[in-house]
Order: sequence, then structure tokens, then C-alpha cells
Amino acid sequence: MRPSLFALCLLACTEAPPPLPRIAPPAPEPPVPAEDEAPAPAAEVDAPEDEEPLFAIYSDLDADEGVLNPDPRVARVLQGILDNLSRASNDAAAGRVGDDYDPDEPSEFDTTASGDCGMPLLHEHLVTITCTDQTTSRMDVSENSAAHHFTILGGEVRPYDPWDAFAPRAEAQARLRAACLSAVEEAEDGERLPFRASCDQLSVRLDEDGLQGFFPVADYSTDENVLFTIELPYADIPELIPEGGLLRALFAGEEPPAPPETEAEEANATAVSHADLDQRLIAQWQTLDDATRRQVGLRRWDGGLAQLAYLGTDVAIAGALATRFGATAARVHVEPALRPLSPTWVRTADDLNLRTAEEGTVLRVLPGGAIVSRADPADAARFVEVLTPFEHGVVARSVLRPHAGCIPRAPEGFEPGLQPLTAIVTLGRRSDGVLFAQSEGGHTRVAVHDLTPSSCAVGDRRFLVEAEGPLRDARLTRTAASGGLPLLVVGTYGEETAVTYVAHVLGTEAPVWRATFDLRDETRTGVRLGERVDGAYFPVTFEEGREPTRLAWTGTELAPPAAE
Repeated sequence: MRPSLFALCLLACTEAPPPLPRIAPPAPEPPVPAEDEAPAPAAEVDAPEDEEPLFAIYSDLDADEGVLNPDPRVARVLQGILDNLSRASNDAAAGRVGDDYDPDEPSEFDTTASGDCGMPLLHEHLVTITCTDQTTSRMDVSENSAAHHFTILGGEVRPYDPWDAFAPRAEAQARLRAACLSAVEEAEDGERLPFRASCDQLSVRLDEDGLQGFFPVADYSTDENVLFTIELPYADIPELIPEGGLLRALFAGEEPPAPPETEAEEANATAVSHADLDQRLIAQWQTLDDATRRQVGLRRWDGGLAQLAYLGTDVAIAGALATRFGATAARVHVEPALRPLSPTWVRTADDLNLRTAEEGTVLRVLPGGAIVSRADPADAARFVEVLTPFEHGVVARSVLRPHAGCIPRAPEGFEPGLQPLTAIVTLGRRSDGVLFAQSEGGHTRVAVHDLTPSSCAVGDRRFLVEAEGPLRDARLTRTAASGGLPLLVVGTYGEETAVTYVAHVLGTEAPVWRATFDLRDETRTGVRLGERVDGAYFPVTFEEGREPTRLAWTGTELAPPAAE
């Protein structure tokens, strides 16, 4: 399981990270020994192994000592980028196998596909994410790798071109290619068969000790593909690392320079939000009025990182939008020119699980009637990607329906400027409602209101549940198959692998059921609502292990039926 950045112990909250040493200076000339003296050993340029590395990084994500950034928003954004890139890497591998590839049912040729990403460099101002996807069959192994770089400056996560760290960049590219050609010649020993042309197609990444280039090659000694890696140590190319640049600042333990501002005459849009995950920005965009929405687009980067931008340079309008989103307006130039954001909205026809694409792990349970956006409206696969206010995930395409109507606005009490998960629900035969669910800062808020569907006018609040922990599940059912009372069932994540569920009859403060489950065996844990078994109706059924536990309505609580 990929480690969560949220689970790291953020020591930066209590103490400053250790200073970053500068590039080692050239070794001093050794003194000329007297004729009767032995020559003095040459001075070492590299630091001893027990000293701090060139970067004060924390690459062991499993250790409980990671330092990244005390800003929880930065940690949340980076975790989302890592998850999104891992999902895309896995999808790329499956795509090379074909549309019918099912990881649970490999083909007759034992074809497998997988992809994942890791963070070889995790620094408070610079992050490198390397992704590798691979397809393997009896006849062939195909692998691709790519690196993605992001800076963290002034609390903002931004994509970064690693070649911008060097000047002139053409000389750095030539040096790395020459090192690659030399390394390929040395490696051609019959065990590996790298292609010389790969030196012209290197993926590159900034590592803690130097600039790396890499490409996958077949290693027949292990019958696997490996990454053929070439490194130019920073200490060998100090003349290519400019003063006042990013790397020099990191070596010296200084704050890196801020990106240059876009000149007024070059600007064609104005950024009005922090860089964040695209699904969250869409939730922010939803809170704007219709006229303003048509003037705002989404500036996209790798890994789902994005930024809301006003399609113009009017200072007054852009400044007001930026204030609304807690940001500072900044002129930008975007190519191709931005268009107004126009998500493709769909609605879930039934309760369903939102899962990760790579492992199929349940992220959240979406209620029937939930309004989400399709990531790719043209995708005709059996499982398609959707965006909720929480994250990307995949769901079965068969349970999605087009949503062309309005979207109810969240009432007061929810995070301003951020649309919560919204679901249009039925509260009774002639009673429509809307469910809003939001998790911010480890706190979950779920509210059910009356609704006029034709105008999306939100009426009186029927019920409110507030709980600690991120949301896993928020759905409605009834105490009886026909009629009965409406039940709100809410699940929140706790510590480690625990999830806590509570159920309330709308209008009743005391819960009618409460339980905590262990999610370590994800395939054996779940909560189903409104089941009929042998003519009997059970509002809630939960599984923890192999046997389901069915709960009936006693008139005052949910409990297992009495044994006959």
C-alpha cells in the first residue's frame, strides 16, 4: 500500500529542517612531499557517508520521521498528485493490453499490467515523482518510465522543468547524453541489450546527488526489465548550476527564488485560486453564479494539479474572485488559451462504491443521486473515471445517468467557496430532498434538506450529523420496505484501518445503531442498505469477515433479528 503523506510525522511543525550543504568546493592541491616522505593522499571531494546528504530529504516514506511541509494543504495536494499519477500509470499499462483487460481475470497468455509511482526525492521545496508502468506476457515485457517534478514555493505547488535548473540547458543535455553513450558501451556485456538510440530519449529527474537520465532495458540475467540509469553528480557540473537558481538555493539552505511574474502585455488570463487538485477546484467553481462561471477556466498540469483562472485581465473582477477563493490574483499566459470550464455532469442511479483504478480499493461510498463529473465523457469502458469533491475514482459506467439540470447550492455551515458532495434523494413518496456531505480538516459534516427539484431551491434542514474523521459513506434508506422512517447512515474513517458507522432516524438525535469495523480485509468489509432476504427486509447489513450481519428495525433501534 502506498504510504500516505498525511500519516507522516511532520517534524517541520516543531523544528526547522537541517541546513543544506553547498556544492563541495574543488579539492585543494596536495602539498609537494619531501623526497623522503610518502605522498599525501589526495583530498576527497565527496562528503563522508555519515554526513548530511546534498539535499536534506526524507525519502523513506515508511519511516515515522518524515519531514515535508507543515502546511496540510500542501501535503493533501502532493498526496493527490501521487495518487493521480499512479492511477494514470496503471491505466497506461492496461491500455497497452487492450480494452478487455481485467486484472482479476488475466488472459490465456498470462498477461499482466501494472503501474505505480514513488517519490525518490521529497524535499520541502522540491519533489520528484517517478512513475513506471509495465505489461508482461509470456512473449514480451514492455515498460515505460517518466519523472514529474514539482516545486513548493510560498505554499504553492507548481510543476517544474528539471532542465530549468541548469544553464545553458543545451550543455547539460549534451553532458548527460555523452555520459549515457559511454555507460551503454560499458554495459553491453551480453546481459543487457540497451539501444543506443535510447540516449536520445532519456527521461530525466533531479535526485539528491545529481541529474539522472534513465530508460528501461531488458536484463536477461534476471529475466526482468530494469531501469538503466546514468547520473551526472551536481559536484561535477557546478558551472552549469547558475547562481540565484533553484539548486543553488537548496544547496545553501536558502529560500528558493519566486517564479517571475508575467508581464502585463504577455498575460491572457489571471489566476484566481491556489494551485490545487482539479476535483476540488471544480467544487469551488460550482459555488460561483452562472454569469461568473462562464468567465472562469481551469489551468491544468500533470497529476490533476490545476488552477482556476479568470479569462481576462480586469484587475477588479480577478481580484474579487481571488479574494473569494483565499488567494492573490496573478497575471498568467496560458497556451492554448483557456476556455470556460464546462464539466460533464452525471448522476448515480444507485448507491455505489468509488474505487481506485489500480487496486480497486474502496475510497468512498456514493449515495444514489450523487452528482459527479465525468473525467472523459467519450470513455466507453465498463469502468469510467469520475471526479467528486474528494478525489478521482472509477465507477461502473452502467450506473451513471446524464444530469442536465441544476445543482443545489450548499447552505450555510459548509466550507465557504467549496461545493460539498451533493446528492438528490427521495425522503418520502412525495418528498424530495438533497444530501450534502463534506470533510475538511479531519471533520465531517452531513446534512439533509428539503428540495424543490425544478429550481434546486434548498429548503429546511431535516437533519445534521457532524463527526470526526474523513467521510467514507453517507446514504439514506428506510426502516421498512414500504413506508417506514427515513434513516441516515454515515461512515467516517478513524485511526489506522478503522471506520465508524452511525445510523439516525431523521429528526432523532440519538443514533439507532453504531459500530466500528476493521478495513484491513477490504473485500470482506462493507455496509449494504435496504436488503430483502427470504421475504424479510433489513435496513442495514454489514460484513466483517465471511458472514453478513443483518439488522432489522425493532421500533427503537437497529438490531439482529431475534432467533426463532
